Order: sequence, then structure tokens, then C-alpha cells
Amino acid sequence: MTHTKYFHFLHARSGFGDRIVDLWAAKTVVSLLDPAAKLYILWDNKGINFGYGNTRYKASLFNIKGCSLAVKKKHKLHMPASYEFDAHHKEAIGKVSLSSARQQIILRDGQEWGNSYASRIHASLEFYGCDNTLSLDQVVQCYQRVARSTQCVWHMNIFIPLDIATRVGIHVRRGDKLVAVEKDYTMSSRTWVTIEKRARQQIDLFIERKQPLFICSEDIPYRNQLVRDIRSRGGDVQVIDLPSRLSSVHGYAALCDFFALTRCQRIVQMTKYSTFSIAAAIAGHKAILNFSPEGGISGNRLYRWQHMLAGLEFKSASE
Repeated sequence: MTHTKYFHFLHARSGFGDRIVDLWAAKTVVSLLDPAAKLYILWDNKGINFGYGNTRYKASLFNIKGCSLAVKKKHKLHMPASYEFDAHHKEAIGKVSLSSARQQIILRDGQEWGNSYASRIHASLEFYGCDNTLSLDQVVQCYQRVARSTQCVWHMNIFIPLDIATRVGIHVRRGDKLVAVEKDYTMSSRTWVTIEKRARQQIDLFIERKQPLFICSEDIPYRNQLVRDIRSRGGDVQVIDLPSRLSSVHGYAALCDFFALTRCQRIVQMTKYSTFSIAAAIAGHKAILNFSPEGGISGNRLYRWQHMLAGLEFKSASE
């Protein structure tokens, strides 16, 4: 039986979280159309520099079942002899015929750049040419299967703590999330102070209960100071520090942290909102604990992902 080849031009070129959830969304649509079909993704290693750190991620550092990533300017990498990517078929329809047995999947307007959660895909089944009688649960389950098939390269496992499954993962995300005018995916300095206070109260409880921790962040100085504070009080905390030969490989450190988070006992977001740790929670089927004072539908976009997580808790104070 001949299966259709599907293609997707990945517009999101920001952080790994936005990119990977968009990729999973496109693969979910393909899987709903034909579970055995392969998806070819145009992946840009470089990404866009938002001023908060590295946004380069080598496509060779991870793989997703049923997907092949072509690197921009090196399109023939793992690609069939003839193929097409077209960035110009925007919003007319979610599935576009390119040629015989070739289709392009286009994420609907507003569903790109990390906004491709399952309920939006479900609401757009007809747009993508899928069976519109499918339930939300069926779409969620398909999305989760795609996410959980995401694997790192074997040598990355060497740097992930052997006891990572016993540790609570704490993801500190500041950078461009700190803004003057707050939205449902960013935070003001005032909100950050509240989140930091509540998160540190929770960390105190973890130390008291002798709960092992794993910490990751794009803000390495802040991460290191937090680790020193925890260890000075007898806490058990681990981070991933790579040898210099690998720390210069684009995306290696970020993806080590990502795949470590997927294997933690659960994930604590020491930030208001981040698709990086949301994606890790989905891939690892983990629960998220968040300390945003604006939790809920209107105040935090995290709420939209809750049906895809093992659990979601907004905590206002330590119990």
C-alpha cells in the first residue's frame, strides 16, 4: 500500500518549546489522516535571536517517530528524491495537494508559534481534512503518542542523572518572559517576585522532606546561585553541566535539560509560562506545578494545555 507523503514548513523559529509543539501538531494531523504516513519537516537550525540566549537546535540531536527533518539550505538530508515545501499556501486550507501522493500540512492561523494545543486541532478537524466526528480525547491521545515518541540521541543520556526519575524538575525561565506590560504568556517584574517567593517556599519544603531536585534554566548565573542556596541548606540538587566540546554544539545543553525534565518525577515551573517545560511534561506524561498569581483561563495560557498533562496545579502558597 502506498502512503501519502506529507510536508510541513515549520514557521516557528523561536525557542525549542514553541517549535516542538508545532511540529507535534503537524504530525498529529498527519497521523489522524493516515497513521502510517511520514511527515517531512523543514527545520531551521539557526532560529531567531530574541536576545535571551541560544535559539539554535541541531535537528540531528532528536528524532520523532514517523518524522524526517530537513535542515534549511541542506534540504536533501534524509529526504526523498523529489519533494516540495511551500510557505505561501497560507490559510486557504490546512491540507494542500503538491503533486501525486504529496500533501502539505499548514497549521491554521493562530495555531503556530507554540499555540497548537490539541483542543485547537480538534476545533479545526474539517480545516485539516480530518474526520470531524473524532472526539477531543482521540485527538489528545494521538498528540500524546506523537509527543512521547520524541527521543534524544543516545549519547545525550550519558549526561542525564541516573536517578532523574526520583527528582522533581524545576524549570526557571526568565529572559524575554520578563516584560513591562504583562500578557497571559509573559510576566512583569512584580509577578516574577511573587512567583519566585512562592517557588522558594516550595523548595524549602522539598529540602525539609529530603526531596531530590533537578534544576535547569536559560539563565545560568541565576540557576547556579539557586543551586548554591539549596546545597547550603543541605538540599540534594543536580544540574547538567556539559564538557566544553559539547557546550558549543547548538542546542545540546537545552535538549539535555529538556529530556531530563521529561523523566523527572514531576515538573515545577519557576516562571509564569513556558512551552519548553510544558512540552517536556507532555512528552514525559508529567504533572506541572505553577505559582503564577494569575492562574486560570484568563490569566495564564498554561491553562489551555491542562487536558494534555498528567496534572496541573496552580499554587498560591506552600501547604
